[in-house]
Amino acid sequence: MTDGPDGRPHVVVAGGGITGLATAHRLLERANGRVRVTVLEASPTFGGKIRTVRRDGLVLDGGPDAFVTTKPHATALARELGLGERLIETTTANRRVYFRRGERSFHLPEGLVLAVPTRFWPLMQSPLFSFGGLARMGLDLVLPARRDDADESIASFLRRRLGREAAERLGDPLLGGIYAGDPERLSIRATFPQLLDLEAKHRSLVVGAARGRREAAEKRRAAGTPSPKHPPSPFLSFLGGMSELWEATLASVEQRGGDARTRARIERIQPDARGFTLSIESPRGPEELHADHLVLALPAGATAEVVATFDDDAARLARAIPHVSSATCLLAYPKSAIAHPLEGVGMLVPKTEGRQAIAFTFVSSKWRGRAPEDVALIRVFLGGYSRPEVAGFTDADVVAVARREVVDVLGGRGEPTTAEVFRWTNANPQPIVGHLDRVRDLGERLARVPSLHLAGAPFYGVGVPDCIKRAEEVAGDILRSLDIDRAPRSSQAETRS
Repeated sequence: MTDGPDGRPHVVVAGGGITGLATAHRLLERANGRVRVTVLEASPTFGGKIRTVRRDGLVLDGGPDAFVTTKPHATALARELGLGERLIETTTANRRVYFRRGERSFHLPEGLVLAVPTRFWPLMQSPLFSFGGLARMGLDLVLPARRDDADESIASFLRRRLGREAAERLGDPLLGGIYAGDPERLSIRATFPQLLDLEAKHRSLVVGAARGRREAAEKRRAAGTPSPKHPPSPFLSFLGGMSELWEATLASVEQRGGDARTRARIERIQPDARGFTLSIESPRGPEELHADHLVLALPAGATAEVVATFDDDAARLARAIPHVSSATCLLAYPKSAIAHPLEGVGMLVPKTEGRQAIAFTFVSSKWRGRAPEDVALIRVFLGGYSRPEVAGFTDADVVAVARREVVDVLGGRGEPTTAEVFRWTNANPQPIVGHLDRVRDLGERLARVPSLHLAGAPFYGVGVPDCIKRAEEVAGDILRSLDIDRAPRSSQAETRS
């Protein structure tokens, strides 16, 4: 370890998304003034893909609009930062999801847990599956568990356990849709390891999911807790949109003495005996910065660029993570201009429907406070693996396509009063089969460089809680290496479980 000009070790965090900001926050909070922290963000703003626009009485989230509560890291950070009273659940009356098929839309049947049925009667009443498809799903009750632990795709896993219809009608829009990715390529181990756990522990997915629901109910009874009339939402957001999280995290970093810069691009990293020399290009002009520890919380492509200056193989592994493009368009209409009742959180549109939209979020129905009472705020998702042409769309193209989809699918009439476009070109990482092995190999290569730490959504999980979890791990590793925090050390090459 070497000390900076003021006698304190200097940690540089490359990347100002939620991963980088959370890392900086935790370092400063635990070190209590014993380290210097600098956050460098190449773009004009912090937050990464968490982007909120607030205008005309509307709250417009262009990236994630929520985080899951089953992973505690985002909820814990929000409460720590004083945002507890800002947390909101999805609207209780509208927690259903619509599914588009042909010229109809209908609710997904109740009792589905990550595409696994726990109740068959709602499935039998739904037009989603044929009788043969339902019978094939029932075979999950008697099929043996897989004996080896080789990785496979989401689609392969669902076909093996639940059949072709389940893979096509649930795997693509419901599971693959989270990543805007192809379920034939996405790794089940990297995306939904809890489904593998169900098979390993219970043999049958249906038995395991149903048993989990019963055990949760039994725990409530044993604790004397009555079963809630409405179970808590598995998703949370903030009254002012998701950007509240990174805004509060950035404020904490700055209040604790951290130096956070935008438009600061790392051109070159040179490891040396004292740590790292970073060549920076910013509005201040070219400069060199010394770091005792360096955290890479960057997109995969940017990670590849900076590590290529000292490790071509590591750069190759980072570039091996594919990405797809997408766009979101938020449209506001008078409620009277939309024929669809919008009584749900949104609608899934399978690729087999041949539409440009891959999903809709009924924002004003899903969350309170997102729009005035007489306004229907709708978010249209375009692009993904099945619609790569969106990368070449102009903003005007995105609005035109989104409007047409609202007209055709939701019965929209007239002009929207607001249209806001968010573009995500080659910005959706795809954890395809073998992803965890590639991340392990990349971590092992970078671990050869002392005081270099890998983080970021392309490597350790795209969800907000996943990003914060990795930030906590990296911050802990750095503090322990500086003899500031003595908790058990995690592995540099640890992969997401």
